[in-house]
Amino acid sequence: MEKDLNRYAYDLQSPKARNRKLSGGKAANLNQLINLGHLVPPGIVVSTLSFDRFLDDNNLRTKIRRSLSRIRLDNHDTISLASRTIKAYIDEALIPDIVRVKVMKLITSKLGETLAVRSSATAEDSRNSSWAGLFDSYLEISKQDVFEYIKKTWASYFNARAISYNLKTYKGIGNYSFAVIVQNMINSEKSGIAFSINPESKDQNKIVIEATAGLGEQLVSGKRKPVALVLDKSRLTLTKSFSPHLKKLLSLNEVTELGSRTKMLERQFKMPVDIEWAIEGKKLFILQVRPITALTKSRGRIAKSTNYPLISDYELTFKVTGLSFLFADMLFEGFKYLNPLFTSLDGKFAQYFSNDKMEYAAQYGLEWLSKSEGFEEYQKEFTQFYNQNAQTMDRIIRAKRINAAASNRFFAILSRLFRYYSKTDNEFTNLTYIYSENNQALKKNLVKLAKFKDHARLWINQTFLAEESQLSQLLQRLSSDFGIDVTTLENYRVSELAELFVGARVPSSKIVSRQLSFSMYLASGKQTYLIGTRSENFIKSINAAEQKSALAEIKGQVANKGPRTVSGVVRVINVDYGNVDSLDREIAQMKKGEILVAEFTAPELMVACKKAKAIITDIGGMLSHAAIVSRELGIPCIVGTANATKALATGDSVMMDFELGVISKIPYGGEI
Repeated sequence: MEKDLNRYAYDLQSPKARNRKLSGGKAANLNQLINLGHLVPPGIVVSTLSFDRFLDDNNLRTKIRRSLSRIRLDNHDTISLASRTIKAYIDEALIPDIVRVKVMKLITSKLGETLAVRSSATAEDSRNSSWAGLFDSYLEISKQDVFEYIKKTWASYFNARAISYNLKTYKGIGNYSFAVIVQNMINSEKSGIAFSINPESKDQNKIVIEATAGLGEQLVSGKRKPVALVLDKSRLTLTKSFSPHLKKLLSLNEVTELGSRTKMLERQFKMPVDIEWAIEGKKLFILQVRPITALTKSRGRIAKSTNYPLISDYELTFKVTGLSFLFADMLFEGFKYLNPLFTSLDGKFAQYFSNDKMEYAAQYGLEWLSKSEGFEEYQKEFTQFYNQNAQTMDRIIRAKRINAAASNRFFAILSRLFRYYSKTDNEFTNLTYIYSENNQALKKNLVKLAKFKDHARLWINQTFLAEESQLSQLLQRLSSDFGIDVTTLENYRVSELAELFVGARVPSSKIVSRQLSFSMYLASGKQTYLIGTRSENFIKSINAAEQKSALAEIKGQVANKGPRTVSGVVRVINVDYGNVDSLDREIAQMKKGEILVAEFTAPELMVACKKAKAIITDIGGMLSHAAIVSRELGIPCIVGTANATKALATGDSVMMDFELGVISKIPYGGEI
């Protein structure tokens, strides 16, 4: 008798639990987790033999087959009817005493008062199909109600969605194989899921973690929006795509442990996996592991006939008015390693870098600035380069004659100068601020870098932007030597300036087209140009795509934390270097205590920053002008929202949440 009883239910740690035919896929995977040393909530398996006994003792097999035989493949209503009918049969039937006795004996001896009752079909969580979310599980069930919920879980085998998922299984089935797991309920403080690859992009070098406070059931069912994190699998560090909600929910140690455990499980199961996890106290429990079955290679993006880049593959990093074609061409060479996309229409220049290179920069910055000597080495190398080459550029400018080689050398220096300077920008430093709390070397280097950036910016101004900058002096020399006005030369490529020395000139029609609009990007590793109408149409398509982001949630990185929330009226102002008078008028119209919203801030907006109650920007990170100024002035600030200036207008009332990094509109008439 006891031997018979042991067939119907047994401990999740039992060797029987490894048998998928007896225990189902979920229980078999949990048993494997236990044997591999992972922490799994204590539980028992109510085996497929219990389900068989239940069906046979209640004469349900014939009734179920009859209901399933009436299903029509092209009619979902017939599936729904069969599902409801079979569930009613199961609800009315009684669990055999022999099963009840064994199950209750195990629960009483091994489990607590509050339980989780979970499905474990033989096909579930297999290598070929996951059946994810098709069967029902129940949480926070009392010991007294456990048999009611075991029946409900059995009945979920015949959910309409499960039958629809694999109708062939149900039409041809002879023996219904379905087990149930009963486990101690974990009082999780935080829980979620993790994927050992990025399930959307199929990128096997990434780990994706989704987390929520409390129980993970609402996350899995889609009822609660998760905090989503992406890790670099090799380093187990966050990519640039970290959530502003992160610090509120998971510590960096917990993020690293989750990434490490997910990576370990992929290695142990010898395939990409997704897991469900929960943290109770300081313990990380694994609630489920299953193979990621949908791993067919993505076909990739269908190239349009134009072969233009897709803006969804890029991130906007900077905007300015009045940047010339020549300057952009020189800048492109310096930033080529970040796969840039530059656009300019009506004098409005935008700088984008590709998403994968933004991630590269984030990881590079974290690694570089985490070394105690990392910043000093960079500062020394950059300083030596500038000092030596500033003199070289001066010699070129003062030379009696400038030749093609000297012109090329001059612009090569400029490009390298910007490459050095780029290391101070947001893409290299944003992620470092997340890790700086636990890394003293990183924290010290960030302080040093912030100070050095101000110094390096002076070099940039002296070289490029000041009225008598070295670039301006060179162009004046070339203008004088070749009888071409500076404005025209500013629409040459760098290589075309060198061709002046052999008598070649750019046709005026090209100059006019470049003045109208230009775009630059890499195609198959080669710098590619669009000018005139072609560029204009390309940029308009980008603007249309970006405008859709106005409907998205406004969230960013908290650069300077205020109280939990700050509410106020918005004032949208953007820097326009080409129209200082208009900018001054907008700043004058701003009222003290309004919330400044801008694509980014610059010294020209300093008066507006001082008037502001808080600052919100589209672009920028923890070393951006807005972030630094907000900390100096003690003004709350959220940066890098991407869409604040599109989603908000002057006069809107908003609430800024500094725990979540989220900005919400307050409806007209709402409380501020």
